[in-house]
This record gives sequence, C-alpha cells and structure tokens, in this order.
Amino acid sequence: MARSHVLIVAEEPAVVEVLSEVIATMADRINVARSAAQALAALSAFRPAATVLDLSITRGIDLLRRIRRDHPRIPMIVIGEAGRSAPPDIGELGVAGYLDRPLDRAAVSLLLTVVLTRRAE
Repeated sequence: MARSHVLIVAEEPAVVEVLSEVIATMADRINVARSAAQALAALSAFRPAATVLDLSITRGIDLLRRIRRDHPRIPMIVIGEAGRSAPPDIGELGVAGYLDRPLDRAAVSLLLTVVLTRRAE
C-alpha cells in the first residue's frame, strides 16, 4: 500500500490522539482539523487520500454532507456520535466506512488499510 496523506476532523483530543497514533503507521502526512471551518480550509488547500470525520464535532453531519457534495471522490471514514445510532441517510452519503464508539484501534487500522488500498488501485 502506498503511503499517503490523511485528514482527521475531530474536536476531542482523545479521538485525535487515537486516530493519529493508528494513522501514523500508514500515512506519510496527517493533518488535523478541529472544526468544520478548519476542515473546509484544509480541503481547499490539499486533496487527502482519505478523511476521517468524527460526527460529534459541531454540525458534524452537515459537514459530512458538504464534503460529500463538494469533494465526492475523497474517501470518507465516519466515526459515530457516542450513544447515538448512525444517521439514517449515512449509506446514501457515500461513506467508505463507519466506526462506532468507543474507537477500536484494530478496526480503525483495518478500515483505513482497505480505503487506502482501494484508493491506490
């Protein structure tokens, strides 16, 4: 698998830490956006190989919809909100994968490996 650039969109330091630790073993570069505005600015500056979005950020589902509309070719991995089920239209939004909380490092690694491998093909 080719190493690549991944964007993490999350507010919670613990989520950023877990994702960064896992993704660092598979990506050359990681950018972290801690808000919707930072995520949109990052996506206008570079095109990541994948984006991991924590839906618990402020207006997370709205951000997901906007990214899917404006950047439909960027694979998206979505982390669900604690104590909530997946949004009913999550399948229609074209996400590459959905992770429940609490985050499982092995699940994050496996899903990101699949996404980055598909992207490289």
